[in-house]
Amino acid sequence: MTQPESLPSSPTPEADLVDVSGSADSGRMAVEDHGDVLAVMGMLRGQGLARAVETAAELGVADLVATGPRSVDELAEATGSHAPSLYRLLRALAAHGVFEELEGQRFAQTPRSATLSSTHPTSLRDVARLFGSEWQWRSWGAFPHSIRTGRPSVDAVYGMSLWQYFDEVDPAAGAVFDAAMTGESRRLVTAILAACDFSRFSTVVDVGGGRGHLLAAVLQTHQRLRGVLFDRPSTVAAPHDGLRAPGVAERVEAVAGSFFDRVPPGADAYLLKLVLHDWDDEMAGKILGRLREAVPTHGRLLVVERVLSRETDLPGTALLDLAMLKNHAGRERTEDEFRALLSSAGFELTHVVPAGPVCILEARTR
Repeated sequence: MTQPESLPSSPTPEADLVDVSGSADSGRMAVEDHGDVLAVMGMLRGQGLARAVETAAELGVADLVATGPRSVDELAEATGSHAPSLYRLLRALAAHGVFEELEGQRFAQTPRSATLSSTHPTSLRDVARLFGSEWQWRSWGAFPHSIRTGRPSVDAVYGMSLWQYFDEVDPAAGAVFDAAMTGESRRLVTAILAACDFSRFSTVVDVGGGRGHLLAAVLQTHQRLRGVLFDRPSTVAAPHDGLRAPGVAERVEAVAGSFFDRVPPGADAYLLKLVLHDWDDEMAGKILGRLREAVPTHGRLLVVERVLSRETDLPGTALLDLAMLKNHAGRERTEDEFRALLSSAGFELTHVVPAGPVCILEARTR
């Protein structure tokens, strides 16, 4: 993490940690150490900043100021909040460019806060609500368990898998998760469509496709293509509006099921987006095994995942890798690890095509 954009001009508690002596070398080291201290303190304070952003997203403040500045009293009344405390929250966020504080304790939208509005074309509101979910904070609190055992801290906290928790304990949290994943698909759609030629296929099965945002975009772009949305019953029961649109609805079928049991067979393309990173190699291998049973000789498997590489967003992907360990004992993988995983299930990796922050790994049967 880089240093903050501006450093305090007056002594801070962090400065007291720096040992300054009289020599030139020690003076230079003191300055370097001071910068390192501030950088690490910035990382540690990130927890509080993240929680502040998540709280503002949950309250829907960005939507309330979308049409113009509002006073903190108006915002407090609209959100059912304690006005003085809400002011402190928004003041802290404004200091980081999320909202702008005006005279008279009024707040206005900024480009950063606009990303938290529900109408933003690449809205992050559902992602912020997901990151702010109780299960997220409780499982991060138990994260040392994952490091010590290699197992999900979610399981240790709740005594069940994350998917069981969504289905049996907190369906509302599951709905937030699905909404965030739909937003993720929305942000990736343009890059994926530009990177992959879907016109060479006749039928695409979107395996674990959520509500079908990506599949809808593929079918809208390629008028002769047919699609199958395959996911959990609770997910496919509420498909994306794009799958109901005229010209698309008659070309798509929603199939409920588990990719650990059976995948609809016989299509010539199978799309698997951001699924394998949820699982360790053993479980990912089982998913790929079911796909190997379904994909015909002429078919193709299109795996959309982040690929760990120093040429891409290694810091972001490496942190996401920790979240996968916490949530599912899953993992992000390198290209070589994907190649080996696919090979063990009877697939040959033939192409790796960058598509924004992810890659499309195309494989054929062996």
